[in-house]
Amino acid sequence: MRAWYKNNRVDGKFRVSPGTAEAYVAATMLIVLGAVVRWGLGFLGTPFLPFTTFFPAVLFATYIGGLRVGIFAAILGGLIGWGAFMLPHWDYFYLTRARELELLTYGLACALVIWGGRELSQAGNSSSR
Repeated sequence: MRAWYKNNRVDGKFRVSPGTAEAYVAATMLIVLGAVVRWGLGFLGTPFLPFTTFFPAVLFATYIGGLRVGIFAAILGGLIGWGAFMLPHWDYFYLTRARELELLTYGLACALVIWGGRELSQAGNSSSR
């Protein structure tokens, strides 16, 4: 693990090549972290939106791994949010208008987040040259 970390450092910063297996693993870890945070927020008693903690994970996954990795993170976060945090839990066939609207809003917001993350990544790459 230490050798892998040392090999992926460039100019003192940790780098993952876009579209590689490492980028997908990083995206998966970010989504799992978002799910754990969302699960922990559920103990506060107030109902939170099911996808709130996945937006930063999708943004960072897109920034780290590129467009396809960001789309992967958005889909994974959507599936986890839908299955684990939308009531009733784990009932994929119970789709009401409210659930449809939440999923549509999540999809549109993720599209904007992915676009912004990609633009940010490209701007950072062009300014570092």
